[in-house]
Amino acid sequence: MKNMTPLYELIATSEDWLLKRLAEYTRNRGYAKYTSTLVEAWRASVEGVSKSLLAALTEFNQPPELDPDDDYAKDPVASFGIIEADKHRKRGISLKMFLGLLKYYRQTYDDLIAESDFELENKELYRLFITRCFDRIELGFCSEWCGLSETEKTVEMQAANRIVTTEKNKYLTIFESLHDPVIFLNKDNRIENMNNTAHEVFFGAGLPGETYYSQSLEDKSLPFPNEELVDLMSSGSIEMKFEKQLQTFKGKRVFQIKMKRMLDISEKFSGTVFVLSDITERKEAEAARLESELELLEAQRLANIGSWTYDLVSQQPQWSEQMFHIWGLDSKLGPPYYTEHKKYIHPDDFQRLDSAVREAVEFGKPYQLELRILRPDGSERTIITICEPQCDAAGKVVRMRGTNQDITERKHTEEALRESREQLDLALISSGMATFEWDIVKNERTWSDGVHRLLGTKPESFTGAADEFLQIIHPEDRSTVQAALSMAVETTGEYETEYRAVWPDGSIHHIAARGKVHRDSDGQAVQMTGVCWDITERKEAEEKIHYLATHDALTNLPGLRLAKDRILMALEMAERHKTLAAIMYVDVDGFKDVNDTYGHDTGDILLKELGKRLLSCVRKVDTVARIGGDEFLLVITGLHSPDGAALIAKKILQHMSEPFDHDGKRATVGVSIGIALYPDHGKDEESLIKQADKAMYVIKNSEKNRYTFASVAK
Repeated sequence: MKNMTPLYELIATSEDWLLKRLAEYTRNRGYAKYTSTLVEAWRASVEGVSKSLLAALTEFNQPPELDPDDDYAKDPVASFGIIEADKHRKRGISLKMFLGLLKYYRQTYDDLIAESDFELENKELYRLFITRCFDRIELGFCSEWCGLSETEKTVEMQAANRIVTTEKNKYLTIFESLHDPVIFLNKDNRIENMNNTAHEVFFGAGLPGETYYSQSLEDKSLPFPNEELVDLMSSGSIEMKFEKQLQTFKGKRVFQIKMKRMLDISEKFSGTVFVLSDITERKEAEAARLESELELLEAQRLANIGSWTYDLVSQQPQWSEQMFHIWGLDSKLGPPYYTEHKKYIHPDDFQRLDSAVREAVEFGKPYQLELRILRPDGSERTIITICEPQCDAAGKVVRMRGTNQDITERKHTEEALRESREQLDLALISSGMATFEWDIVKNERTWSDGVHRLLGTKPESFTGAADEFLQIIHPEDRSTVQAALSMAVETTGEYETEYRAVWPDGSIHHIAARGKVHRDSDGQAVQMTGVCWDITERKEAEEKIHYLATHDALTNLPGLRLAKDRILMALEMAERHKTLAAIMYVDVDGFKDVNDTYGHDTGDILLKELGKRLLSCVRKVDTVARIGGDEFLLVITGLHSPDGAALIAKKILQHMSEPFDHDGKRATVGVSIGIALYPDHGKDEESLIKQADKAMYVIKNSEKNRYTFASVAK
């Protein structure tokens, strides 16, 4: 009998060819609209058929004939048909439809043989072998298909439909709960769907699932980055990532946008998915941090990470102990000379280092490089090396000093994160996001692996149980989280909250969470699914913006806006405890002369010192605010008589009369103080400030360097 090995090898090595040919048949014959759109689903199907055929080629050395007593339930060749019958019957596929499609599976393998280089005689034998195998597959399929009654088939299909509906609801909930806007375009670049976040960002508040169920997209127009979309289509690339400012419902915002084309084997669905991450606050925070980062750069560069010096006169290098640890060298042998560095630097990086060193020696040019070093034990490390040349009086470089920082773990982390993000499903593309499921009936919670990055936990020690989760939440936020969960389960069905997570190292991380409650046919809550993500950076940016809006940039004292809030608190306290509150309006006498004589820099230093002296005259519970160029406002609480305010005013006059010395310069100023008392001189913050201001000007326009009380309000 002929050797069947060539046919075995042809089938085993032709998976991609078979997949492509089968796809053509299913599209051309109209089967694609009833089948999966995913390439891997079709690949699994082809693998199943090929596995049965290869099993037959292993067991039979000639075409397997069909005997009347064959038990196809135990036939390895027919196993594929039996398995597929069970799956497709549950999905509601008709016997006619599946057998029709199976004919094109047979045609695909027949085409493979027909287009091979086999001799004609072998082709006929191999085609007969394939025909008999597919006959056995069909017999196994039909035997299994007809093994159930119509009632059993209906029950089986209903169970499968419930599973499909549950899965659809699960993934739709996750999609609608995503923090970032996600938008799908069809192949004509028209909106096909968008999640609730996208609707809120571009059209205002909506309801989760509104776009999916209503399909009312005809009047929706989005500020799409059309230029980049054209570039993506024309370039033939699968995806594109960029940053762009877009017009939203609440104004212009900056987004990091990821576009990815959706392709499938059947071409039943195709289009583009947009995932937009709002980075407006991050961009603003980056700009605000830029100035402070520049100030910290010098300290960071010369931090004791691993320091080195090189004397060009003596040609002697010096290393700190940490340098030897980073490079994996024995400190007892001393640091290597520069000529020896080449054997420790990665070959692809040495030329960059050598060029930078030459420019540093010849022109005094500092450098900062990222390099890979090769340790004697064969391991590779990544470092950042920084160099600062030092010159003699003639301007010649005589010494270089710098630092090495081992960033290997950071690079590994960055690479791991990059690979992890590439593998995430598009529906879960988000920085630091985790999903959770809560079985409300069993009170069991399960989390995705991303939760450990959010809560600072370890997989081996965090089970996700309710009590364990609550222990991680900041004590002040636990009741808020529990209340949000209870409300979602009992009434709203929607879970949305923010809380602080306390990591094992004590650091605080702000977390946002959203979820949806699923109910059974009786309306009882049975499950919650949702997502959570880190919003620490946003919270820090908000706090910084709030601080800048309420404090004076020069003295770091509260500004007028915050001072008014403190006055309101002082009035409430005075009313509650039946005490007095004092508002002192302080104006500096002679400040203009200081500016004119010594300059504005000295004037700024004087204002800072004035603020410190004023703070030293009051208690920590009192407020000192800068409300103008040389004007300050003090809020004093807990007074039992006007004498208390007078004592503080006298203390201020005494402290302010002392000379200010700076950089060999001496200046002397005075202050004029107007005092308004609550409730004698006013009932609200505006009237009290006004009365204190008027009293101050009484002093300012007469003797100066004194204090006086406001007139009693009429």
